[in-house]
Amino acid sequence: MNYFDLHCDTLLKCFETKTDLSNKDLAVNFDSTDCFKDYCQVFAVWVPDTQNDPYGFYKDVLSHAVNKVFNHNNIELLSQKGSLDDVLKSGKRAAILSLESATPICDKLDRVDQLFNDGVRIITLTWNAENLIAGGVDSTAGLSRFGKKVIARMNKYNIAVDLSHLNERSFFEVTEVADYILATHSNCYKLCQHKRNLKNAQLKTILDKKGIVGLNFYPAFLKGDVFDSLYQNIQYLLEMGFENSISLGGDFDGADMSQKLNKPARLIDFADYLVGKNMSSDLIRKIFFDNSYNYFNNFLTKRV
Repeated sequence: MNYFDLHCDTLLKCFETKTDLSNKDLAVNFDSTDCFKDYCQVFAVWVPDTQNDPYGFYKDVLSHAVNKVFNHNNIELLSQKGSLDDVLKSGKRAAILSLESATPICDKLDRVDQLFNDGVRIITLTWNAENLIAGGVDSTAGLSRFGKKVIARMNKYNIAVDLSHLNERSFFEVTEVADYILATHSNCYKLCQHKRNLKNAQLKTILDKKGIVGLNFYPAFLKGDVFDSLYQNIQYLLEMGFENSISLGGDFDGADMSQKLNKPARLIDFADYLVGKNMSSDLIRKIFFDNSYNYFNNFLTKRV
């Protein structure tokens, strides 16, 4: 079985504990992912809204990630010179770097260039608050003039815009100008009325722009049993036409999870659950791996 996860906050946990993926206290670690033949993980550098020096904090976490977490024979960070296939054929886990909250850009547009050179391929524009670029779910701000320039620079480098955490106003203003969009860790608002979940108009916009949605495992964004609720989200998205655009973005190491799904290895149980619901193996493979793989191959292999 293969697995491609669109979001985790493991890098911050590694930074705080000065450890790497050998740390068995992490949800995402070498042992918990060993059950997958091919494994791809988007690792976010999460910058909390409370950081006084967001760029310095980002650089500190990134330095630990590069020198400690990704400096290991079992994992390789994707760069503009490599491809997913190159890494997976070598038998390693593939890591893709994202930035969760673009506050480290501050008011310096050329930092987008630096982020690309650092290996960042996805940027979640906000966390929950407002920044100089856009408004998160706890604000009413829209996409700023500077934010439009940031997205234009991201388009130049084929950096994907992550729509998770944006408020509705910013969401729609961003999707008008961004080339590559996705929601790495959000669920369906219709099924659970949480401000972090996506309403039908938002979901339709993602589908129309050939984006993908990574379903979040955090119980607060679901209702009832985690397996059943995720299944209901999948069914809902399938009814909207998302067969080739449903993915999984667990939010491991970033939230308190149900014991049924608190580490990647537990996804084997979830896959068995879906089989019991008469879901085809082809569809399970799409949701667990192929949809994300195809999405990222669409722009990660492009050259600037």
